[in-house]
Amino acid sequence: QPLGDLIALIDLEEGIDVAVIRSPADDAHGITVRDPHTGTTMLIVTATDNPTRLRSTIAHELGHHLFGDKTPDGNDWNSRVSQESRATAFARHLLLPVAALGDLLGEPDTSRPIRESDVSALVQRFNLSPQMVAIQLGEARFIGEEQRERWMRLRTPDLATRYGWGGPYALWQADSRATRPPQRLLQRAIDGYAQGLV
Repeated sequence: QPLGDLIALIDLEEGIDVAVIRSPADDAHGITVRDPHTGTTMLIVTATDNPTRLRSTIAHELGHHLFGDKTPDGNDWNSRVSQESRATAFARHLLLPVAALGDLLGEPDTSRPIRESDVSALVQRFNLSPQMVAIQLGEARFIGEEQRERWMRLRTPDLATRYGWGGPYALWQADSRATRPPQRLLQRAIDGYAQGLV
């Protein structure tokens, strides 16, 4: 089944904060930070008009946390190529497990072709980009390379408009544009205020 609120899930299951912030950089997505002295970890992601990107970024950063990946010193991001690929694959499989495709679509079978409307339904159901859905369909052998490449070019807003779920998509966009303070940090601040310490 699709995962609901990833931020609440990470807070409850992993006990770490997620902050959704605004960033002036257009290409900012997210980062996982860990205090080496206290061990406190926080996932920081950027609010965006693209709700599927926000969701995959949160899952991607969770992957970095679970694998214990470290942020490189300086700007040596090239040393993290394998870590980035692993976190992206983790996010895809967390948000749309291959087993879920079998449950929803049956066994890969050439007698039942996968249509663009199927991609739209999966994008809507799992709140994922068409690119992630296409990759997972390819990995599960529901589609071939040519079809995967074609569907990698699809855009979520276009699918939402064409298949009648533009209203829900607009709500997702409003939610993904909103900043969200880290829940545990906010709770500590409120406790401090109630005790007269803040």
